[in-house]
Amino acid sequence: MIKSWYRFLSPKFQNVFLDYRVDFKPRFGHGNKNQHKSLFDIVDANREEYAIWLNKFLKYRDVFHSFKSQENESDENLPAGLPTKNWTI
Repeated sequence: MIKSWYRFLSPKFQNVFLDYRVDFKPRFGHGNKNQHKSLFDIVDANREEYAIWLNKFLKYRDVFHSFKSQENESDENLPAGLPTKNWTI
């Protein structure tokens, strides 16, 4: 009970209070037989173009892997995820 009050009052935690339970499961894809037909058609029509852009992102793989998780960030004024204070690509 004390832990739940701490989580309620602490600014470390963000709470959203709803009048209903939320079921965190994807509606489309991810093993689900349903797919979003309109989105699939858009992606499928431009599949080669998306592949080109995604391959361009691979150039920045080392930068993405250097992002720190929030738990590993020691500077509380630096947003988690940025590898350095002077982050540029």
